[in-house]
Amino acid sequence: MPLFGRSSPQSPERTPEERERARVDREARRGSLTGASDGDAAADAAGLPPSSRKVSPGGAAPVPAVAAPGPPALAVPASGDERGGSPDLVAPAHGEGPPAQSDGAAPVPGEGPPAQPDLAAPAPDPPDADAFVPENAADGARPPGLIRIQAPGGAEPIVERGEPAGEVPTPRRRPHLRRGAPRARPRPVRPRRPLNARRIAARVVALVVVLGLVAVAVLAVLAFQPFHGSGHGRVSVVIPKGVSARQIGNDLADHGVVSSGFFFALNARLSGRGSNIRPGRYSLALGMSYSAALDALDKGPLVVPTVTVTIAPGMDRVGIAKLVRADGLRGSYLQATRRSPRLDPAAYGAPRGVSLEGFLFPDTFQLRAGAPVLQLVDDQLADFKRHFASVSLAGAHRLHLSAYDVVIVASMVEKEALLDRERPLIAAVIYNRLRQHTPLGIDATILYGLGGDFSRPLTDADLALNTPYNTRLRDGLPPTPIANPGLASLRAAADPAHVPYLFYVVKPGTCGEDAFTTSYQQFLADAKRYQSAKAANGGRSPQSCRP
Repeated sequence: MPLFGRSSPQSPERTPEERERARVDREARRGSLTGASDGDAAADAAGLPPSSRKVSPGGAAPVPAVAAPGPPALAVPASGDERGGSPDLVAPAHGEGPPAQSDGAAPVPGEGPPAQPDLAAPAPDPPDADAFVPENAADGARPPGLIRIQAPGGAEPIVERGEPAGEVPTPRRRPHLRRGAPRARPRPVRPRRPLNARRIAARVVALVVVLGLVAVAVLAVLAFQPFHGSGHGRVSVVIPKGVSARQIGNDLADHGVVSSGFFFALNARLSGRGSNIRPGRYSLALGMSYSAALDALDKGPLVVPTVTVTIAPGMDRVGIAKLVRADGLRGSYLQATRRSPRLDPAAYGAPRGVSLEGFLFPDTFQLRAGAPVLQLVDDQLADFKRHFASVSLAGAHRLHLSAYDVVIVASMVEKEALLDRERPLIAAVIYNRLRQHTPLGIDATILYGLGGDFSRPLTDADLALNTPYNTRLRDGLPPTPIANPGLASLRAAADPAHVPYLFYVVKPGTCGEDAFTTSYQQFLADAKRYQSAKAANGGRSPQSCRP
């Protein structure tokens, strides 16, 4: 019998009698699987008496037990004994012959009735997987599994390989690692250090520094405009004498040359070129960068024939039109001052359709000889917006007055006052009379309604005309400004003096000084004295202005 690489020296070679007895035992075991009758037939064929027949466990057919004299039998326990399988088989002794038949002759094969299976017997157990099967057994009769043979004399059992008894679970294999491939090592986990006050302070300082650098970078980009173009078109700009870089920047922004007066002044200060700008007229492009505008201003004003136009405070549109015509400017000033895209009076509270009267700021302007009047108008409107932005309207708002009302009052103050210190007093008289719903009685408004000739004296017929500007017959303010006021009159109209005066009249023999009073009788006396001095002066104003 083939063994696993070894042989048992204690196992003697079987004799023919032992092999015959083993064959009988095998046939008996096979018969136990087909029923008791088959087992009896096998026992009868072996010549065993009925008392020597063993009963297989599980209700199988009895297995014949054969005993014979001779040497001790070789006990061959199958591995199924440990699982409750068939009992041990006893091999025949050496030298014994075939078993004697029992009573009667041996049965002849093929004769006699066939054995009937016992229908009441339980179903046979399945063949034991570890039962001993000799090598010469049929292939289909060899049970699967391993066969353990107990060797005599206490020797080590002999194990013979058999067929696999069933599905053997596949062992789990470790993942194949390519030889030489490095194994990934786990990264050490560093414990996070807790934040303390010093680390928090350091992070805050770092954040402040980063934000500061970002702010500086943004300001630098906004001030120097590295990606800005050189502009387009042309516009004429007059730089007055003695103005700051911020005022120049605001003027350039009003004309559309630069986008911001603040960043222009910042660029000029950082580059050190703010104090080198010379006054005069410059021809600049629209939409220039701050650096390009400073480069153009560094070249100096244009050397071209110019004309200087000086507009005094208190002049109206009619008077300015006569002045610019004499200075040689081209175009109609009255037509150019009806409306302009540079300024909309409605934005200041004016009704629709009014002219630019009151917004044409009086100043000295230097223009190219023969320049169009539109250029002068644009310069005047730009000056008004710049100066009016510095006027506080808090007092006017408390009086429920709009910005346009302030301009109207300022135009009347400009026509009535000759001294700057009296402008807030005259404005106070106007507001006091408005509160009492008393007609203002300002003759300058009547002359404006008659055509704007302020040089001629008023007649009784003029005073009797019921025009919108006759403040002797009508209460409240005139519908529009009557002149173009300067900055002092605008500030006085926005913040009048806190006095109770209701009347004023020029003092004779003074340089425009007025006498203010709250009494109507005192006013009549002051007015009579004024008229007497005027008559004595040949009908001219009795004023005496000495240097």
